[in-house]
Amino acid sequence: MTLYSTILFLHVLGMLGLVTALGIEWLLLRYVARAGSLEEARACLRPTMVLPPLAIASTLLVLFSGIYLAIHLRAGEQAWVRVSMLALLFIGALGIFTGTRMRRLWGATSEIRELVNNPRLQTPIRIRFSVLLGIVFLMVAHASLALSLSTMAAALAIGLAWSVPAWKPKDPAAGRA
Repeated sequence: MTLYSTILFLHVLGMLGLVTALGIEWLLLRYVARAGSLEEARACLRPTMVLPPLAIASTLLVLFSGIYLAIHLRAGEQAWVRVSMLALLFIGALGIFTGTRMRRLWGATSEIRELVNNPRLQTPIRIRFSVLLGIVFLMVAHASLALSLSTMAAALAIGLAWSVPAWKPKDPAAGRA
């Protein structure tokens, strides 16, 4: 096994870690929103406490291994590499925003369902996941600048469209039916 193959493995491992962290975060928040009691909601939230270290470690692993791979392959000048790096930093920034909202959930009491269903929490999670999938596409396609920017614009649009239902007012009677 060469250094290059080891770094490539770590790069893929980091991407898997990011997808795992975002998927678990989204899934657990769905369970919290459907919890029948405060105790159930807290039990669903407990695993989310390990997600920030996983997401941060995975992001750093992807970033540093990606820089090494770009230098090694002389791909640093390719558009898809630069767009992917910027998109990864965008995901990290949204992760910081989401993290502050998640920490409020851990200490919440009766308002926990309102906080979980808040579109300001749901939207960044969905956008991060969509943009991450866009990055995976760029990693595979090695796209031109135009296609790279179009891909990220489409990923952002998909994340926003996926978030529209979170912004619609909830019918309180629907939960009691």
